[in-house]
Amino acid sequence: MTPHVPPLRDGLGDRRSVLPQASLLTALVLMLLLAWWPRPAAAQGPDHIDLVITGRLINAHADPVVGAAVEVTIDGRSWPVLVRVTPRKAGHSAEDGSFRLTLSVPRDTLSDIAHGRAALSITVAKPTHRTRTILVQHAGFAGPELLADVGPVTMVRLVNPSFIIAGLTFLLVFALISFHVLHETVAALLGMGMIFGVPVTVVTLLLSTIWLLVRY
Repeated sequence: MTPHVPPLRDGLGDRRSVLPQASLLTALVLMLLLAWWPRPAAAQGPDHIDLVITGRLINAHADPVVGAAVEVTIDGRSWPVLVRVTPRKAGHSAEDGSFRLTLSVPRDTLSDIAHGRAALSITVAKPTHRTRTILVQHAGFAGPELLADVGPVTMVRLVNPSFIIAGLTFLLVFALISFHVLHETVAALLGMGMIFGVPVTVVTLLLSTIWLLVRY
């Protein structure tokens, strides 16, 4: 009696069936990378000129305002800012409060700005400060770029609920420590708990109230 020998599989055939799938997957990955890869600003056309706006954000004590959003508006229309050749809605101030915004603007639009037919302005905003809009008037050509420096911009501190809560908490902790009501460490922990606990409690109560009103 002859023993049964199972047929050998053709490994080459399995590899041939996998190759088209791998090629298709590789092509899809390359297409996605090309779609999301940032394009340089020069690719927008030779009729565009780089407009560079610089300045520095400070508070009332001449200290730098860090992380404030700076948006550019041309004739009432928001204009994208180039951040590492990628268009963004706004730029942000650095650690020293300075900002440098680069825009790619058509020559016709720049001509309208130069002759006063279009208004160029920036809007600086931060949750802890009042929003300001500054009209950019001082601009001059320097090489292939149009440079405009708005100089130092003073931002006023905004007195909002979080500022009031933090101020009252500081005064309470200071009074507890000064009159030796609580130990310094306990008072500091109490103040930290109030700063984190009050907003969470208020938000929770508001959400619970809205949920009850919607449900009933």
